[in-house]
Amino acid sequence: PEGARYDYIEYQITNEYGVPIQNAIIDSSDSSFVTVKAVADARFNLRALCHEADGRVTVISSLGFVAEGFGELLKNPYGFVSASLYDDCRSEIGNGNEKGVATSRTEDSYLLYNRLNFGDLGSKKVTIPIFELGNEDIPISFWNGMPHAEGSRLIGSGVYRKPSIWNVYQEESFELDELLTGIQSFAIETFKQKIHIKGFQFDEYNRSFETLQIKNADNIYGDQYTVTEDLVAGIGNNVCIEYKNMDFGKLGASRIHVTGHTPLDHNTIHVRFNDGVNENRQIIEFANSDGLTKQSFDLEPITGEGTLTFVFLPGSDFDFKEFRFE
Repeated sequence: PEGARYDYIEYQITNEYGVPIQNAIIDSSDSSFVTVKAVADARFNLRALCHEADGRVTVISSLGFVAEGFGELLKNPYGFVSASLYDDCRSEIGNGNEKGVATSRTEDSYLLYNRLNFGDLGSKKVTIPIFELGNEDIPISFWNGMPHAEGSRLIGSGVYRKPSIWNVYQEESFELDELLTGIQSFAIETFKQKIHIKGFQFDEYNRSFETLQIKNADNIYGDQYTVTEDLVAGIGNNVCIEYKNMDFGKLGASRIHVTGHTPLDHNTIHVRFNDGVNENRQIIEFANSDGLTKQSFDLEPITGEGTLTFVFLPGSDFDFKEFRFE
């Protein structure tokens, strides 16, 4: 209303229970106007929270919408997913603190989340805020698919072990046994212990400083090469081996370790990195050896995000197994 006093308005997209959802986004907003963009079918609310100068919310207003014809939502696991947005569960799942959930004390429980879009790079690390009441060790298992169902896989397990702080979630990160890519289902399983789970968020995998197998490159093309079980053999005339979405950050990579073999005195390998604007071109000379060997080379720093390509020119004869930047 005209003359109303507030410091700023915060806008949220929620379901009917006030839990943030991803079916729509705040496209733009200012002090008096907001634009909402629907991205998937849903009934959702636009909430306006009026904040006083001291941060207190004194007025909450909510407006309901129905979005149809956009299709089913692909959830973003790299943004926080509230635990209460599960698609299926086992046992009696109760309400938890801060719009989370509480697992059963008397039965094994699981929470299943479908249609998570992990993208091409994927993730194998998940962070979960947990509140546990009794200072106990909490074993947790993680599944790709519905736990114990045919076709589902156990992809990791861990133990939550932190001194309990009353009504306070504490984050714990868990490393999974396999990389989740593309569109997947993810489940959290507990075992006859009551805990509050606020939700989860995955860390996007950055493979740029991992040891990468050449046989798993994003693209291999050229006139002469053979992909075997362990490596790419007999690399010859005009072969390119490509890795997309490499991210070397601001500090960058200044050294590369290459495992391979050449019968030549030296095999020249062109290392090219294109960030979409500029191309960094460098050359390394891999020396002859008896069988596979790892050789290391200093580089001018390669920084930022882009596409990495190994280029082999006419006259090459190289077996390439793996590489690692540092």
